[in-house]
Amino acid sequence: MLALLLYALTAIATGVQLWYLLSWAIWGAPTSPLQYVALFGSVVLLVAAVFARWKPRIAAIVACTGAFLLWFFYGPALYTLWHNPPLSFRFDTTPVVLLPMALLIVVTGYAGARALRTGRKI
Repeated sequence: MLALLLYALTAIATGVQLWYLLSWAIWGAPTSPLQYVALFGSVVLLVAAVFARWKPRIAAIVACTGAFLLWFFYGPALYTLWHNPPLSFRFDTTPVVLLPMALLIVVTGYAGARALRTGRKI
């Protein structure tokens, strides 16, 4: 049940944030192919959430794949945020920006640990 909640919440949080960033292309903002790869990773993570109740090990492997695809976008974003913090951080929008990254870090560790457990039913 925890896996289902973590995978689904992370998929929704990252998917909404990526969809919002991609929607800026309507007004002429450039998009990156990494955004599309990461959006596909959100979909893969949502598929892992569906499988989490019946096939937990397969769901963990699928979640690791989705997290790997998400890190193509969130890895450079986290690196940039760490080395060049914005001067206009407001406390009302900070959780919206950082929640998908925090959830992705947790899901990567959780799914990796569950995928590496062998021999036992998880």
